[in-house]
Amino acid sequence: MTILVKSSTPTSDQPSKSGPIEPVSELAISSAESGGPKGSILMEAERADCPASGDFQPPLAGSLWPFKSLRPRLTGFLRPGKFRLIKWASGLVLGLVALFFLALALVEPPDPRDFSVSPVVLDRNGALLFAALSSDDEWLLAAPLSQMGDWIPKLTVAIEDKRFYRHLGVDPLAVMRAVGQNISSFKVISGASTITVQLVRLSRPRPRTFVSKAVEFLEALKLETMFSKEEILELYLNRAPFGGNVRGVRAAAAVYFNKTPQELSLGESATLVALLRGPSIYRPDRRTQQATERRNYILDLLVKKNVITASEVEAARMEVLQAVRHSLPGIAPHASRRLIASFGPERYRWQSFEAGAIRATLSEELQERTQRRLVEALKPFPLEVDGAGILLDNKTGQILAYVGSARAAGPSEYVDLAASRRSSGSTLKPFVYLEAFSSQAIGPASMLADTPLLMAGEAPRNFDRSYRGPVSAGRALADSLNAPAVRVLRMVGEPRAIKVLNAAGLTIGSERVYGDSLVLGGAETTVIELAGAYASLANGGVLVRPRLTFEDRNRRDPAGSSEAEMTSQTTSLKACAAGSNCDDLGTEITAHGPAALSGQTNYGPAAIKSQAAFITPSAKPSADLIFDPAAVWLVNESLKDSTRLPVGLRGDSLAFKTGTSHGLRDAWFAAYNPAYTLVVWLGDSTGKAHEGLSGLNALAPAAVGLMRSLEAAPAWPEPPETLERYRACPITGEPVSPICPSFKWAWRMAWKAKTHPCRLHVLRDGQVVNNWPPELAEFVGEADWARSFVNRPSVVSPRNGEVIRLLAGVNRFPLRSEGTSGSVHWYVDDAYLTQSGPGHTPVLTLTEGEHWVSLVDGRGLTAKSRFTVIGAPVETAEVLTVRRN
Repeated sequence: MTILVKSSTPTSDQPSKSGPIEPVSELAISSAESGGPKGSILMEAERADCPASGDFQPPLAGSLWPFKSLRPRLTGFLRPGKFRLIKWASGLVLGLVALFFLALALVEPPDPRDFSVSPVVLDRNGALLFAALSSDDEWLLAAPLSQMGDWIPKLTVAIEDKRFYRHLGVDPLAVMRAVGQNISSFKVISGASTITVQLVRLSRPRPRTFVSKAVEFLEALKLETMFSKEEILELYLNRAPFGGNVRGVRAAAAVYFNKTPQELSLGESATLVALLRGPSIYRPDRRTQQATERRNYILDLLVKKNVITASEVEAARMEVLQAVRHSLPGIAPHASRRLIASFGPERYRWQSFEAGAIRATLSEELQERTQRRLVEALKPFPLEVDGAGILLDNKTGQILAYVGSARAAGPSEYVDLAASRRSSGSTLKPFVYLEAFSSQAIGPASMLADTPLLMAGEAPRNFDRSYRGPVSAGRALADSLNAPAVRVLRMVGEPRAIKVLNAAGLTIGSERVYGDSLVLGGAETTVIELAGAYASLANGGVLVRPRLTFEDRNRRDPAGSSEAEMTSQTTSLKACAAGSNCDDLGTEITAHGPAALSGQTNYGPAAIKSQAAFITPSAKPSADLIFDPAAVWLVNESLKDSTRLPVGLRGDSLAFKTGTSHGLRDAWFAAYNPAYTLVVWLGDSTGKAHEGLSGLNALAPAAVGLMRSLEAAPAWPEPPETLERYRACPITGEPVSPICPSFKWAWRMAWKAKTHPCRLHVLRDGQVVNNWPPELAEFVGEADWARSFVNRPSVVSPRNGEVIRLLAGVNRFPLRSEGTSGSVHWYVDDAYLTQSGPGHTPVLTLTEGEHWVSLVDGRGLTAKSRFTVIGAPVETAEVLTVRRN
C-alpha cells in the first residue's frame, strides 16, 4: 500500500511555531514496511482547510476525531454552489405549492346539480303514479339519500370509495396505489377516482387523459369545500349510470326489481352496486350470469371488510336474479301528462330531491277502482267505444280519480276523453231548473205540461217516445222529460240560462244561439267541467273548482296548503267562458301551462235579489257562493229519487242525473252525495252512434256501484231556513184551494210572495171542474183525468220498458205498485196471477221473452207495464242486473 501525502512549504512570512518542516513533495511507504493493513488510503489535505496560521495540527490523543472528521464534508456540501442548488429546489417546491393553490382557487368545478330529471307524478299519499323520460331521454327519478335504504349508500362507499368520509375529495393512498399498478403493468388499470371525482366526471365529461385527470382532481377538491359528504353521495347516486338509459338508484330499483330503493334486499342492492363498475357488462336483464358473479364477488368482499356478516351473505347468495326489465308506472296517464305539461322545463332540473315531482290530488286506489268500473261498463260494447270519468272531493275540488281513456288498448287510448267536448245530452237540465226555482218562476211541485210542442218544426219527445201530460217540475227533472225542460228554458230565457251554466264552470259560449237545443244536447261540455258543476250542487251552491295538484303554480310549492288550494290565481271562470285561452280545468293557459283560477265574480241566481236573501241568517256569505242554497236543495231533492234506478241499485244516498245525446252517441251519468261527485261518459271518439249507449242502461251499475263503494258520506243537509212547507194541490203545485179534492205537502221559498191558490179546480154551475191550460187541454180531453191523477195507480216494478238480465236459476222478481187503493189484482200476459194487499209483495216467476204485467185496484183503476227478460252471460258475477231502454 502506498500513501501519498501532499503538503505545501510555508511561505517566509508564515514561520512554523513547532520548528521547520522539511518540504516533501511525495512520500511513499510500502505496506510491508509500515506493517499496516492491506489496501490503500488516499488522504488529501487542503491548505484552505487549515487554520489561518497555515500550521497543520494533528489530532491529539482523546479528542472527538470522528465528529471533527465530518467538518470538511459539511463545509464542502455547503459551498456556495451547492447552497444555490438547495435554494433552487426549495423555491421550486414552494412555487409548485403556490401554483397548486392558485389553480385550486381559479378552478371552477361543474355544478353537480345541473342535470335533467324525469318528470314524475305522485298520488296524494306519495305513491308513484306516472313517470316520463327526462329531456335527455333517460329514466332518472330523483330521490333523497334518506330514501335510498340502508344498503345502497353503505355498499357504495365500501366498494367504490372506502375512505370517502376521511379524504378531501382525492384519496392520496389510492393515487399512490394506482401509480404503482399502472407503472408495473405498463398500462392504465386504475384511475384512483373517488366518489367525488366520479361526480365531477358525470357533471362534466372529458377525454380520458392525464391532464383531464389532474383537472378532475382539482375540481373534486374544490367541490368538497362546497358540498357536504352526504350531498355529494346523494348527487352521485342520483346521477350514476345503471345500464341503458337508466340513471340513479331509484330508477334502477324500479326498472330491474320493480321496487323502491328502501325495499331492496342485500342481494339486490349488491347487484345495483355492481352496475357502478360496469353498467353494460353487469346488467341483470341482459347478462344475468355476469351480474350474479359480480354480485357474489362484492358480497364476499364486503365480508372481508367486515361490512356485512357471513350469514347475511349466505342469504343474499340464494337470491335468484330475473332477466326482466320492468316498466315504470303509468297510472292516470292523461291526468299526469296534463300536470307535467302545465309546468315549464325548469321544473324538471335538479334543484333538490323533490325536483321533477308533482304531487297530484289523485288517489292511486280510487284511480284504479274507477278505471276498473269503467272497463266493466265497456264490456258489452265494441272496441271503438271508450269511456272517461272524474271523481271529485266536493269540499276542496280535488280530483281523486281521472280516467281519460278507459280502454288500455283502443283507438282512442291516447286521447284525453275527459277533456274532449261532447254533446251534453240532458245533463244541463238541472241548472236551468235551478234558475227557475231560484227566480220563483216555478217550484218542484209546479205543474208542467209534458205534451207535444213545436221546436223548429219538430216536437221534442222523451227517450221512451211518449208523453205524460200534466207532471210536476220535480218529476219532470228527475225523469229528464224533454218537453217540460224546453218550456222551463223558454221561461228562464237562453241568455240567463247560459249565464248560470257559465257560473257553474261550464264554458257554454254565448256567441252561439242554441235555442231550445240548449237543454237537449245542443251544447257541448267535458267530463271535467260537468264534474265541477255537479259538485257545486253537492256543495250547496258553493263553486267547486276541479284541481289536479295541491300546488300554487305561481309559487312552485310542492307541499301546497289548504290556503293555496282555495286561493284565486290568474283568471276567472267568466273570462274563460267569454273566450279566453283556457283549458278544460277552467284554468288559463300561460306560456308554461295552466294556472289556477282567480277573480271569480259571484253570480247569484235571481241577480235582482240580495245575496243575503237566500242564505241562512246566521251564515256568512261565501265568496264563492254562486247559487241560491235553497234552490240547490230543491234540485238535489228532486234528483235523489232512486226509483229511477234498476231495482238492485236503489237507495237513498245518491242524487244522480243521466244524459243521452241524440242518436245514441254519448252516454252520461252524474252521481253525487255530500262528499263526492262522479261524472262518467261512454261514447265513440269519432262520434259514431252505437246501440245501447244510454246513460241509465250503460253506466248506472258502474257509477252507482263505485259511489257506494266509497267511504260513508255525511248526511244530506237539512232544508235551509229560507224554505217552508205548504199544502199544495197535487196536480198544479199551487197553494190548495177550498175546492181542491186533496192536497200534498210541498216546499217553497219562505220569502216568496203569496201566490194565487190553485186555478185548475174551479166551480162551474155548482160543480168542480178542471180548467186546463191550453198546452194540456187537448192532451187531456174531456176525460175526468184530474180526479184520478191524485192517486193514479202505476206499476213501479218492473218499470215500463225495463230489460231484466238474470243469472241461470234466478227467476223470481217482485211486483210493486204505487197509487193503488184497496186490493190489487195482478195479471201477466193477460193471465190472472194473484191478489195483493197492503204489506204483501207478490213475486213473479220470470221466463225469457217480452211480457206484460197489469193491475186493477179496488177502485177499478188499471195500470200496465211492458218488460223484457233475457238470460245473463255465464261469466256474469252479479245476481241480477236490470236496465231500462
